Amino acid sequence: MEERTRVARDLHDNIGPGLASIGLGIDMAMMDTTTSEGGIRHLDSLRSNVATLVQAVRETVEDLRSPTLESLSDHAHSLGYDIGSPGPALSIELRERRTPPTAVASEIKAIVAEAVRNAANHAQATTITIHGDADATQGTVMITDDGLGFDPETRPAGHYGLIGMQERATAIGGNVSLDSEPGRGTTITVTWKVDT
Repeated sequence: MEERTRVARDLHDNIGPGLASIGLGIDMAMMDTTTSEGGIRHLDSLRSNVATLVQAVRETVEDLRSPTLESLSDHAHSLGYDIGSPGPALSIELRERRTPPTAVASEIKAIVAEAVRNAANHAQATTITIHGDADATQGTVMITDDGLGFDPETRPAGHYGLIGMQERATAIGGNVSLDSEPGRGTTITVTWKVDT
């Protein structure tokens, strides 16, 4: 994901303006009264080609920045940059044969991001592991930290953002469960199955 973001930025900041500048130069040459009629036709054709390239660059930048193109594994890796340093190490063991449909993937990514943020901010963990299996129709992802852990029975309702995570999972026909124990860390498991 970081590489796609860098390429999108380079296209937007360098290639796009360069093409726009070429287009402006062509426009100026077309207004030059000394340009022949054949030259004008040639310049007009070039201008059309440049406009097509500018549009292609814009669409490519949008595609590169679109979260819908990001696999679950790419998303998990990008969370490492969000955590920053110093912070817990992020270990990713996701086997993803095919990315789930966009609506499903968006909810799963949001659940994983919330679980990782909570572990990084509250668990005093040294390592967060994201592991599981996913394909286009079903999957299981577990987010495990080696932090403080807690007794789920004594925590106030909504702790760990579990209510929001469960709502997201329910929206895609999935489920979220939490397993934690004081001194033993926490595991949040999200499972889903898409009706075909």
